Amino acid sequence: MYFCFIGKVKSILTVIFLIILFYSNCYSQSRDLNYYIQSAYKNNPVLYENNKQISSYNTEKELIYSELRRPRVYGTANYLFAPTINEYGYDSATTNGGWYSAMLNVDFPLFNGYELSTRLEEANIEQSGYKNNLTLERHNINKEITDLYLTALQDQEQIKLEDEIINTLDYQKNVLKALISHGAGKVADYSLLEVEYQDQILMKNQLEASYQSDLMALNLSAGIKDTAMIPLKETELILADTTVHSSHFLESFTLDSLRFLTEQKSNEINYRPQIDFFINGGLNAVTYIDIYKKFGVSTGFNITFSLYDGNQLEKKNYLVRLRQDINSSQKNYFASQNVIRKRSIKNDILNQEKLLDQLNKQEENYKVLLDLFKKEFSSGDVSVIDYINILKNYISFKTEFIQNKYNHLHSINEFNYWNW
Repeated sequence: MYFCFIGKVKSILTVIFLIILFYSNCYSQSRDLNYYIQSAYKNNPVLYENNKQISSYNTEKELIYSELRRPRVYGTANYLFAPTINEYGYDSATTNGGWYSAMLNVDFPLFNGYELSTRLEEANIEQSGYKNNLTLERHNINKEITDLYLTALQDQEQIKLEDEIINTLDYQKNVLKALISHGAGKVADYSLLEVEYQDQILMKNQLEASYQSDLMALNLSAGIKDTAMIPLKETELILADTTVHSSHFLESFTLDSLRFLTEQKSNEINYRPQIDFFINGGLNAVTYIDIYKKFGVSTGFNITFSLYDGNQLEKKNYLVRLRQDINSSQKNYFASQNVIRKRSIKNDILNQEKLLDQLNKQEENYKVLLDLFKKEFSSGDVSVIDYINILKNYISFKTEFIQNKYNHLHSINEFNYWNW
């Protein structure tokens, strides 16, 4: 019985230990910025679509070669019956009363190298467009996820500040309670501390709700289904090299310009002679009499060319050139605006860094002051109202400090986005 009891106790302790270990691991988990960015890469539908389009490039090239470099083999079958009733009907000279045809045809396009090169060029430009979309979307993801991450991280830091204030107030409550028990403190002062303590708990609850909302927005953008309140790791953003001159954003304008050039080439294809070599063989007869003798073969060339269509080519190319001019104007406008935009953001970053330096120095002063008030409060030399006022000033200062800190990080993220 003794050994059985000991065995049961060991089993229970093992289960308790595993439960504690499980929950300890759950609550100790934290995620960094890269985790969310990689999740967004994995789950983003635009990235998936463009990757699939890129993977189809070889198939698209084979399709072009099949159309323009491979013979086309097909069969045709025709039967025509044109009866004459009471001398009414089609002229027999045009119909011969009927037509019987069953042919195997082979067509082979000739002298279409210009069309082939143009079609392949269009396919290459489309592939470059998909790759550019892929790169641009990844860049957009980096910007969006980083902004959302910083917003949630700011909430988390505000919650830590509230925890600091709550712990401080809780400590001072215990100090004042001890003073009251020795007749050296006032119950009214304790009530003031309790009210402030509850106010800070309420503020923390509001911040936790905001953190949960911002964290869910981050998860949504990254395609993460988890709804747990996972802590986030601190992150540092490095200001990108300011010597970037040729922006990746201009690549889309360059690709549009290339598309316009190939569109002009495509318009010209319809005005070049189209030559096909054909071979066919089979049954071709206008009467069923001795139809078995009407099997044969034929070969030749089909030539198609345009003589006049109201100058459509000139009008089409004019419209293409018009769009090309608009594209060039938009490209130049974006380039000039982006220089101004980056200069403005960089100026904001410099001003924010100066302010943060000042706030860092002021934070040291507040810490010295708070330690002094904490000691004097414990000895009864500082009133509760004075202590609460200095604590509120510290909360206001620290909140402003946190806001400026994350405004600075957001500005760096903004600059890095446009300086690309």
